[in-house]
Amino acid sequence: MQKRLTASPLAQGLSVKAVSLFTGLTAHTLRAWERRYALIKPRRTPTGRRIYTMADVEKLKLLGSLTQQGHSIGNLVQHSLKDLEKLARQTQDASRELNAGIIAEHATHSDTAASVSVIIGALRSMNLEALDRHILKARLSAPARVFALEIISPLLSEVGALVARHELDIAQEHGLSVILRTHLGEVLAQMQRTTQGENLESKSLPRFLFSTPEGDLHEFGILLAAILAGSRGLSFSYLGPNMPAENLAKAAATTGAKIIVLGSVPADDRRLAMPLRKYIEVLSQSLSKVAYGTSIWIGGSCSFDLQKEKLKCPTKQLKSLSDFDQELEKLTE
Repeated sequence: MQKRLTASPLAQGLSVKAVSLFTGLTAHTLRAWERRYALIKPRRTPTGRRIYTMADVEKLKLLGSLTQQGHSIGNLVQHSLKDLEKLARQTQDASRELNAGIIAEHATHSDTAASVSVIIGALRSMNLEALDRHILKARLSAPARVFALEIISPLLSEVGALVARHELDIAQEHGLSVILRTHLGEVLAQMQRTTQGENLESKSLPRFLFSTPEGDLHEFGILLAAILAGSRGLSFSYLGPNMPAENLAKAAATTGAKIIVLGSVPADDRRLAMPLRKYIEVLSQSLSKVAYGTSIWIGGSCSFDLQKEKLKCPTKQLKSLSDFDQELEKLTE
C-alpha cells in the first residue's frame, strides 16, 4: 500500500503566528502593514485565516530590518524587492563603518550581562568616551526590547547599588545619566517614527501616555517603559517627568490615551508637589471629568494598597519593568 504524500508545513504556508516568530514582527504590525500599505497579500483559508509563503517571510524580514534601522515603512512601500535588498546592503555597510572602531578595540559581547559589565568598567574609570561607545554598541547589536529590558534596566540597578556602597560616586552616576539619556532618547524617537499610529485602527489596543508625578524628576523608568511599548507596536505619547495631575489628565484627553503609565521611585514625599496617594486621587478625579475610562498604571514604588483606595478610574501597580512587559504581551497577544 502506497503512503500518501503530503505537502510539508512550509509548502502549505505559514500562519500569522509562525511569520511573527520568523520575522520578529508582531501579529498586529503584520495586519496593520497589510491594511495600510498592501505590502503583502497573503492568501486566505476558507475560514478566513491568513496564509503566508516563505517569499512573504523574506520580504517582511527585510522590511522589519530596514524599519529598525530608522527607515519609515511608508517610504519603503514603493520600492521593489531588488531595491529593498540594495538599500539593506547600503544600511548594513553604513552600520559596519560605524562599528568598525568599536569592534577593533573590543571583542564582541553577545551576552547581555557581559555588555553591562563592560559598560560599568568604563564608568569605573570615568572614561566617558568609551562609555558612550559601549552603550552605542549594545544599542546597535540588540533589539530595542532587549536593550531596554536586559541591558539598560540591569545596568541602572547595578549602578544604583554601586553608588549606595560608595564604589561609584555621584559624578560617575551623573556622567552615565547624561550619556544614557541621549541614547534612550534616540531609540524612543526611532520608535515614534516607525510605529506611531499602527494600532490606532484597532479599538482593542490602547494608546499609552508616560510621565511621573509633579516633583519626581526620575525619568529612566518611563523612558524604558515607553521603548518597550513601542517595541510591541503600541502607540504612545511621552511627556517626560514632573507633570501636574490636572495637566496630565488633559493630555490624556487630547491624545486619546487610554492608559497612563506613571513612574514612581522610593523618595521622600517632600520632593513631590503632593504625596503620591493624593496625586493619584487628584489625577483620578481629573480623568473622570475629561478622559473617563482612562486607566492609571503605576510603575515601581507604591507604599499603599491601590485596591483599597476609592478612586474614580481603574488602577494597577506594576512593581518592575518585567511586570510591565508581561502586561504589554497580554495586550498584544
